[in-house]
Order: sequence, then structure tokens, then C-alpha cells
Amino acid sequence: MFWPDLGIDADSRRRCSALDLAISISRGSVAACSTMIKLYEHPLSPYAQKCKIALYEKGVEFEAVLPDLLSGRTPSAEFSSVNPRLEVPTLVDGETSIFDSTIILEYIEERWPSPPLLPRSPAERARMRMIEEVVDTQYDAVNWGLMEMLIF
Repeated sequence: MFWPDLGIDADSRRRCSALDLAISISRGSVAACSTMIKLYEHPLSPYAQKCKIALYEKGVEFEAVLPDLLSGRTPSAEFSSVNPRLEVPTLVDGETSIFDSTIILEYIEERWPSPPLLPRSPAERARMRMIEEVVDTQYDAVNWGLMEMLIF
């Protein structure tokens, strides 16, 4: 891809999509491209995994960060500052930090609309949201309970 000399270093170019670069230039700034998306997550969190899947499907590069939440020590000041609830997942996009997987997924869909992950029709979108709600509130609770009985 051709990158005009706009004072953007090679590392920043790798982290910016062409669309993000065009938006930044149109706003008179290229600094917006230098921020890597950060997703605080844990491999055992299904909520974090669904956010990672959405980012991968959208082709969004991100840094996965595993905060120290299980050691009994106080979490880092950086993580505490982006999520006062101290839970994963938490998405950080520049100055914007978002927690709660459903809200993160809505943000991802609006921030990077292509390719769309939601169905076109309102009825199908409502059905998708109902399935997500059941999985988040029922299925995950059963899985977590089984894991606690079998592992802990």
C-alpha cells in the first residue's frame, strides 16, 4: 500500500487501517492512528472471547492484555483507571474505555461497520440479541458451576 510521507512511523502504519488513516487525515491529525486497541481479557472468560472473535472478524488489530485479577494483589493502576469494576473484558480505544461485553460488541459494530456482524432485519437482530442474553445469563452460569464442581 502506498503511504504518503505524513510523518507516520512504520509501526503506526501497521496499526492503522486505511479507513482509520483517511478519517484521521480528514480531521487534520494522524495521531489517532498511533493508538493500538487494547482488550483486557482472560482466556476463561466467554465474555472476553466473544469480544476477541468480533475484533478478529472485523480485522481489527488489538493487543490482548491479561490483568492480574486472581493473585489477590491490587490490580494495576492502568487497569483500575479504565475499568472501576475491575472485570474483563474491557476495551480501550484511545481515550475511550468500555466494559461489559454486550456494550463492547455494540461499540465494535458501530466503530468498524464493515464487515457487518449483525443481521440486516430488525427481527433477526432482536433474535440474535435474545440468543446472546440467554447465553450470557443461563448457559455461562451453568458452565461456570460445572467448572467449579469439577476443577475447584
